[in-house]
Amino acid sequence: MKSYLDAGLTSASGGYIFVNNCDISGVMGMKTRGGSGSGNTEETGIHVYNSRIQAEYDDEEMQSVYDVASPDKWDESILDQIKGLGATAINQLNIFLDKANDPAFIEDSLTWWFTDKSKTPGYSGGNKFAVIYAENSSTPITVEATQLKNKNYEDYGDSSSLSKGQTAADNLLVSVEGSGAANITFTDENSSTKWDKTGEEDGTCEMNGDFYIGEYSSNESGSPDIGTGANSLTAAFINSEWEGTILYGDDTGKADLTFDSDSTWTVTSDTSVNHIEVEDINSIKSDKKVTITYAESDSITPGTYGNVTFVQAE
Repeated sequence: MKSYLDAGLTSASGGYIFVNNCDISGVMGMKTRGGSGSGNTEETGIHVYNSRIQAEYDDEEMQSVYDVASPDKWDESILDQIKGLGATAINQLNIFLDKANDPAFIEDSLTWWFTDKSKTPGYSGGNKFAVIYAENSSTPITVEATQLKNKNYEDYGDSSSLSKGQTAADNLLVSVEGSGAANITFTDENSSTKWDKTGEEDGTCEMNGDFYIGEYSSNESGSPDIGTGANSLTAAFINSEWEGTILYGDDTGKADLTFDSDSTWTVTSDTSVNHIEVEDINSIKSDKKVTITYAESDSITPGTYGNVTFVQAE
């Protein structure tokens, strides 16, 4: 199952999705948006088991579903017609424009996505490319024995292969933006677990990529999906392997992490967390010297363990 315009899976305002042994891709792999919803975790959330979830962008397919023309087909007569419609009408058109800009139409929008590969194109609106995306939502997500892949990073993450002036894609597994409060449980996400229950695919489920917590959202656009406030992430790891780090858009975001005794975190660069708990301090490691600054922990004492130095914030 593939979406060329939005997420492969979307839980809007607390909707519920159950996925088992599926291969799904979209501009975002899965997405929660538009409010926290109501009810308990059995009634709202995304539960994904033994599946493959990918974030990817298919340039030709996306252009084929837009109404007017692809960026390389525009000429001045088409531009004049679109400009003459006015800002309100332009904003409602399903055409290849940068919806993240205000006003909705600027001439640079015609080639916008091809400049910055780290952000989603066109109607999707300029958020970060990520496999799991949370926007103005605290809807819980459970991911078990599932392969998470940022194919957009695989295709466009090498700056040496891009044209001059283009920004390479990020390797993001999770992005929290628009006053999101992501709550994610990762279970059996490791190199010993295959995602495909049929046995046709041999891919395993270890997680390689970063988590991004966006800058404080002021919601100047007035969009109903985007809230106002800071972003936060709560992530629990159960029998899972994660290699990556936490990136921040500013210093207002918070991340709370817990690791059971069967989980590992290979830290790829310095980062900070709000609250962190780990059953085995040696399960947090790095191939180089890194520092993790944390605010609260009942299980970690400041100090250096292998290549990882823990510093408690004052």
